[in-house]
Amino acid sequence: MCKGAVGLPTNLRQLGDRETGIEMPFQNAGSEAVVPELIISSRNVHHSLLFEWKEGGNTEADQLRRYNGIIQQDLTQRAMLAADECATFNVTVIGVHEFRDRIALGVDNGGYTFPVLIVTDAGIELIRHGFAEPQTDAVFRPLLNINWDNAPTSFSPVDGSSELWEYAEQIIPFLLTRMEAGDTRIVAEDVAHHIIPLWDTANQNFSQQVAAKIVAVLTYASQNATQG
Repeated sequence: MCKGAVGLPTNLRQLGDRETGIEMPFQNAGSEAVVPELIISSRNVHHSLLFEWKEGGNTEADQLRRYNGIIQQDLTQRAMLAADECATFNVTVIGVHEFRDRIALGVDNGGYTFPVLIVTDAGIELIRHGFAEPQTDAVFRPLLNINWDNAPTSFSPVDGSSELWEYAEQIIPFLLTRMEAGDTRIVAEDVAHHIIPLWDTANQNFSQQVAAKIVAVLTYASQNATQG
């Protein structure tokens, strides 16, 4: 939605939001670790969203407590965001419709004001609290309509836990295209940018794991091509 991909609403892109961190670890004001799945930020409205995704119905009380300890200076000094893109911010919990009540209850029990977003068949629904930035808040009220059948699914087709064959499925077609174009040298960084469009915002741990597997596939392909 920040990239203007066909099939997705452009509301956040129009506000100037962009991806500024994927699984970016940093410490809150109490020197406790937090790792949002995704951070998006806008210099236009001076606001950042830190997303915590819940696949199931359980929220972790200690994790929410640590998120609640984040202050604006943590984002500028430790998460390396610019001051004009996080003058206000919201930690945002997002989950699936099946567990909406349990997720909301976890936030309520802690007395937190985190916005809670729920993925439904119709889009993304705001079911608790609101966003500190009015234009961002309006995007999700009462529902951000999304046709999931048209939504792209390939922004991050692999991650650090993916198997080598999954990487090969993404890498080999790219290698063939580059070879047909006459390229004689292909580096792992080029491959990473091709298969993971959000590569530049990935944290070091994620990028190191992915780069290692890309190198493994490239090495295997090179050795077998030489033997052939």
